Amino acid sequence: MLRAQFGKRLKQLRVLKGLTQEELAEAVGVSTDFISLVERGKRAPSFENLERLAEGLEVGYKKASRSLACSTAASYKESRSA
Repeated sequence: MLRAQFGKRLKQLRVLKGLTQEELAEAVGVSTDFISLVERGKRAPSFENLERLAEGLEVGYKKASRSLACSTAASYKESRSA
């Protein structure tokens, strides 16, 4: 559940920046398949890749991790109360 919410928020940030999966993958130094897997909630990034994703999305690491964590936690709480 948390991976799916994380992936959803990552995709939102990527789209807001006007990046394709290919462009983000190239900026981060990972494969397009990895970005796709993370966005679909099938894989979770390491802390190192999380930092690279923040850089690739041109947001600060703290802001990115807080934004992703807060939206994930809120979605999780929401799903648990339903």
